[in-house]
Amino acid sequence: KSIETINILKGASILKIYGDKNDNFADNVFLTVFTKYRLKHNLLLITHDRNLANDINNISNVKSVTSKYKIFVRYIDELGNLKDFLSKNKQKPQDFCTPTAEKPIPIGKLLTISEIPHSGDILFTDSKCDPKNSIKLIGEPKIGGEGSVFLTNNPKVVAKIYKPDKLFNSKQAKLDLMLSKKLFFDGICFPISCLYNHKREFVGYTMPKASGVELGKSLFIPTLLAKKFPGWTKKETVRLCITILKKIKYLHENNIILGDINPANILINSSEEVFFVDVDSYQIGGFPCPVGTINFTAPEIQGKKYDSFLRTFENEHFAIATLLFMIMLPGKTPYSLQGGESQVQNILNKDFPYPSGEKSLKKAPNGPWRYCWSHLPRFLKDSFYENFQKDGRYSNPKDRFSAVKWLEQFEHYEKI
Repeated sequence: KSIETINILKGASILKIYGDKNDNFADNVFLTVFTKYRLKHNLLLITHDRNLANDINNISNVKSVTSKYKIFVRYIDELGNLKDFLSKNKQKPQDFCTPTAEKPIPIGKLLTISEIPHSGDILFTDSKCDPKNSIKLIGEPKIGGEGSVFLTNNPKVVAKIYKPDKLFNSKQAKLDLMLSKKLFFDGICFPISCLYNHKREFVGYTMPKASGVELGKSLFIPTLLAKKFPGWTKKETVRLCITILKKIKYLHENNIILGDINPANILINSSEEVFFVDVDSYQIGGFPCPVGTINFTAPEIQGKKYDSFLRTFENEHFAIATLLFMIMLPGKTPYSLQGGESQVQNILNKDFPYPSGEKSLKKAPNGPWRYCWSHLPRFLKDSFYENFQKDGRYSNPKDRFSAVKWLEQFEHYEKI
């Protein structure tokens, strides 16, 4: 759609495209164009590249040639607004991929609770226990590691009640921070409100009701896939990746790291109706994600205690690539190989067994996965190979593909 619009504007002489295939760096094109036209027009650059922004701003500071026209440099904030890149003397805008804290906030002290909520109990969505803001727990809960999830008298809302030994004051503070962000993206089950018992004690939170089957108990198991989603094809699989990546992209744009990316936390009804659950475990601000699984843990943080450090976006990029690989080769992890060692050691070794052209370890596991791999387009094989293989072009943490880059790849795959 964007390309169609660009071509219409170009045809109407409203828009002109600069640069050609011989230009290796877009930044140089921007600098050339802005230098050339700053004496004839007011100019605006929209970017998230701070170095480019500084260079363009410096064009206005040239003393030998003055101009009555101005150069404006803006970035787009998380709400889609154009914001000014501020001077060095002022606070800089938040970069998309910069965590908001340097050290993890300690887990804190255990809160005292006099009454544990049960089915049929009335709870309150504000600490004042106003009857107008009450909600009723209904039915038998689903019990998890940290607490129980109840249906409520609101069919669109469920309640998570923490176990007494999981009720730390940092949990409440983390939820308060998430609620203050007023985040919303369809299918991401963000907290709606904290929950309190009639003694004004914090006990849990409410969130949108999710539906669907776990990714790991459907797509990753052929017999269950055929049962749950008969007629599912590669087209739906690619669309599912796009749906998931758009949600992750939104979270990253708001400086939230999922941390515990795994198939159990993703529920699917279709390739376009997907729910992210267990959102309270996400890393936000200085609150770390306290859980994780080996297969989705980047090599550089294998063996670390998850609640003892703050993950980076580079750590998360490894987990994203792993999830996408396991969707395209249903249920198979990228470092499962013939003659391999333990899964942790395989990840540390970064021996990726699948070929990319002439590059191959010739250790791909037997079974249908070789067939699945062979039917991927070459550009996607190359992307997986270069991200996962030791010494691959994108295997260093800082070079790994982001959610945005993977989204570009899968949207292109969908079109071809």
